[in-house]
Amino acid sequence: MRRRLGIARLPVEPDDADVIAMLGAEVALQLVSELPPEQRDAVRAHVIEDRDYGDIAREQLTSEATVRKRVSRGLSSLRTRIGGAR
Repeated sequence: MRRRLGIARLPVEPDDADVIAMLGAEVALQLVSELPPEQRDAVRAHVIEDRDYGDIAREQLTSEATVRKRVSRGLSSLRTRIGGAR
């Protein structure tokens, strides 16, 4: 649309990019915190903390399949909330 209207893209300064990234991260963390507890913990551990499914499963005394399902359901819920599709 910008192209059709002849509007030039504004450059983003590095400091502005940092602020945008910080705000995005805060919103993402807020959305994750609103998930049901089991999904929230699984998404936080796997996506944010970059831990593997096996490690999370051992900690939560459950199976890897259960952790995978919780992460999948949590991410699906987040996609739905932000209007994204898969």
